[in-house]
Amino acid sequence: MHKAIKYILIFLISINILYVLSGSLVLPFTNIDGIGIWFLKAKAFYVEHGFPYFFLHNHVYLYSHQQYPLGFPFLVSLIYVLLGGINEKFIFLIYPIIYSTILILLYFILKQIFNDLFALLFTYIFSMFSPLLAEGGRFAGQVDIFILFANVIFAYFIYNVKNVNKYLWLLVLLIMLVSQIKSEGLFLSLFLLFLPITLKNKLTAFVISFIPFIIWQVVIYLLKIPTDLYYHFYSLSFLMLRIYVIIIYFGKELVKVNNWYIFWILFVFMLPFINKANKKVKSIIVPLYLTTLLLYIVNYLFASYDTAAYVSSSFDRVLLQTLIWPFLIFAENFKQIIEYYSSPKQKFLWNNKIGKYFAKK
Repeated sequence: MHKAIKYILIFLISINILYVLSGSLVLPFTNIDGIGIWFLKAKAFYVEHGFPYFFLHNHVYLYSHQQYPLGFPFLVSLIYVLLGGINEKFIFLIYPIIYSTILILLYFILKQIFNDLFALLFTYIFSMFSPLLAEGGRFAGQVDIFILFANVIFAYFIYNVKNVNKYLWLLVLLIMLVSQIKSEGLFLSLFLLFLPITLKNKLTAFVISFIPFIIWQVVIYLLKIPTDLYYHFYSLSFLMLRIYVIIIYFGKELVKVNNWYIFWILFVFMLPFINKANKKVKSIIVPLYLTTLLLYIVNYLFASYDTAAYVSSSFDRVLLQTLIWPFLIFAENFKQIIEYYSSPKQKFLWNNKIGKYFAKK
């Protein structure tokens, strides 16, 4: 029976992989951010045969967030060159590959928490989240899945690599690359501060990971690349109003059954068991996730965009980018609940309660 359930779960995960693959192959390119930001800039690289200076200084394209890093468009333009022309469908095949790799890495992470059966079950649950299925191929064109991929790699290092210090500069390189896909990829540098390594190595790696981000900011300034995002210091009363709006829209997203089912509701109910979680969760995952969320909130608070529009249009992607961390907290808490209620003491108390109940009857 145990083996049969495992095969069923493997089959279901495979169905999801085929589902996202079919989307990347068959569905038309309709992702508005993909069309108007990432792949548009890739075409600008391709048309201008190099750095898209004229595109970035054309105010007609200001909607494409010209201040965004150009790492992903640049890589896509290189593929255009290799293919001898623009071919989005070929590039879309990358998305199901990333989706599948995330699930494989997640399975090996969960194997450090559960047995094979539960590792597969939780991998299947993760594979079913709608935003992940969308970016995995059904609605390809976004880049948040790549930031999630980087977060999953970091999680893999926490659970499966004993000597993280040995791979420290590889992790720094990964942060540098992700920061040039999307600016919030730089938030991964926080991970370095919670590693069990010397303070000197932490700070050195942390500072070096900022280099590509700083270089890009200097380029924006020197080339006078227009930006549609500014940061301001607002009055306390205005910030309180923004905090209220943020809480409302956070709550609306967390209860979206079509995106997350009841995951976030269960997540909240399981939080009391976090006190029994292992050292990795307490010393690395929880502080890393909370600090990352705090940075996103600070961004929402001081950004020049309308808060309601900004949060409602982006918070689902924020949750996707960092999804591995609350999911691992959820898995660890689930394990604690199972172990707690399957302990001999709890079995005795439970059986004793049932016995007394029927005795009264």
